[in-house]
Amino acid sequence: MFRRKATSERQQYAKMDEESRGNFVSLGIDVNDSPTVKGGGGRAAATEESMPKKKKRKNGLRDQLHSFRLMSSPYFRENRHGRTLFAIMVVLTIANSAVRVLFSYLARDFWSALSDKDVEKFYIIMTRFVGACALLTPITVAYRFQRQKLAIAWRQWLTGRVLRLYFSNKVR
Repeated sequence: MFRRKATSERQQYAKMDEESRGNFVSLGIDVNDSPTVKGGGGRAAATEESMPKKKKRKNGLRDQLHSFRLMSSPYFRENRHGRTLFAIMVVLTIANSAVRVLFSYLARDFWSALSDKDVEKFYIIMTRFVGACALLTPITVAYRFQRQKLAIAWRQWLTGRVLRLYFSNKVR
């Protein structure tokens, strides 16, 4: 009885698999590119030979920069305000990174002063830490604000551009 139930379940899974293959074929998707599973009934893993080969990208950063340039160039060509927002964001990003590097050095010196039990050095580091906090807080807030402002401006421009192209029948 148990074998019969297991066999009927396998038949149901095989039938479902064939139906799903038919659905993919009707959509124009080649199902023969999928990895084949070797082994009998149950949960067998696909072998390495059956796994599809992934294309290795030699220039991942170059591809990403190219994609970014393609997507963003119309915005920056058409919108002076967008160029200004982006330039400010780049400056704030560099300042934010610089202050965070300063914090890492302060943390190193802080723990060194604690482990050396050097009270004088500890208080010097703490005053520098308070100064760095006073410097980092407005830079971080301005950076986040600028990033959100640029994102909103981008979305508004993109929505307006798509609608203009759509209503002028130039959408391809």
